[in-house]
Amino acid sequence: MIVLSNGKNVCPEEIETEIMNTIPYAKECVVYEGNYNGNTMICAGVFIEDEEMRKNRDQIQADFRALNKTMEVYKKVGYVNLPATEYEKTGSKKIKRDTILASHDEKGGIVL
Repeated sequence: MIVLSNGKNVCPEEIETEIMNTIPYAKECVVYEGNYNGNTMICAGVFIEDEEMRKNRDQIQADFRALNKTMEVYKKVGYVNLPATEYEKTGSKKIKRDTILASHDEKGGIVL
């Protein structure tokens, strides 16, 4: 659970489901509380297997902005992190949430 500064609770799994249902090129994603320029916000780490698509930052940004328009204000993704490799997983193939921040790239992602 992510608790925002305004006291709202955000369930990361809800946003992850929306991303996976809406962004067809996302192979896996994880939503977490992260920082960008000192501001805390909802971040989405999205692994895109297709190298060409991963380079198409304008399309990714447009797709996430369209997704954000369908979501409640406090659930909007503010930053998209694009890791070069898949996230580390448990034996049951779930992303290890405690390792996410290690792959957070404050400079290489997309601000929405």
